[in-house]
Amino acid sequence: MSFDDGPQPGTMNCYHVCEQLGIKATFFMVGLHAEEKPRKKWIDSIRRQPLFLIANHSYTHAFKNHYQSFYGQPNLALADFMKAHDSLHVPLKIARLPGNDAWALNKRFKGTKQVKPLLYLLDSAVQYMVLGWDVEWKFKAGDKPIQSAQALLLETQKAMTGKENFVKKHTVILAHDRMFRRAEDRDSLYTYLAALKAMPNVVFETLDNYPGVKK
Repeated sequence: MSFDDGPQPGTMNCYHVCEQLGIKATFFMVGLHAEEKPRKKWIDSIRRQPLFLIANHSYTHAFKNHYQSFYGQPNLALADFMKAHDSLHVPLKIARLPGNDAWALNKRFKGTKQVKPLLYLLDSAVQYMVLGWDVEWKFKAGDKPIQSAQALLLETQKAMTGKENFVKKHTVILAHDRMFRRAEDRDSLYTYLAALKAMPNVVFETLDNYPGVKK
């Protein structure tokens, strides 16, 4: 399981659900979101929990969602990632691009023409690995989850048995922390993860254990 855009309201709900179920998760953090003192404590809690891994989701989240400018200036974007690396004390060189399902792993690159210059820089200049996703729990206005827990479970089962994943038989699931700040949405996360965990042959791992990732 992977979560993006933390630390923000909802992060600790994700933390507690995964901890309660004993599910390993990777939290892709935004450096700017960690400037507030209470949120630093959330990061410390995640860092201390062996079930979880902190990874890099840039410092400004693409200049605060200005994707065209961010990806149009790959050297500045690279510096933004490195600022997050230092400020968040990211333990391993694992990143995810803001707003883009893109991959850079073992000289295999997948992404739009817009983001590929940054992918190449992250790979060659700082030896960063970029991981995207195979299944996304989408959200709508107000950060409400679109799919029900059951609908997402069916999507996940399909991905697990299909051929579209970046690596066959390995499914990276994406959600965003803020989707689960409300009690009813937190409960949906629990329902989904509990059902997925109960399926035979399903094993949750942090993304440092994804095939090809160098520790």
